[in-house]
Amino acid sequence: MGIIKNTGILKRKPIAEIFGAQVGERVENISINGKPILTNFSIAAEAGQNKALVKQYTDVAPGEKGDIVIRVRAATSSEDQNAKISGIEIWEM
Repeated sequence: MGIIKNTGILKRKPIAEIFGAQVGERVENISINGKPILTNFSIAAEAGQNKALVKQYTDVAPGEKGDIVIRVRAATSSEDQNAKISGIEIWEM
């Protein structure tokens, strides 16, 4: 189901390193609708182990069909090529 075009969107991305990757071991590139939001991001470097971290974005707009595309990819330099997120929240504002 799409989101109504021209509405304000709040997107929250809760994340935590719960699999034991060390600083710089799991490095990710994340984009929303093709726009990079986190580049060379290490969860462990920013939050540590087993601690929740929430990244929040208010400038997210749905595409022409009302869709929001979130891409999470391991950075090419990442030792661990298993990119991860712990959840996604999308709210109309």
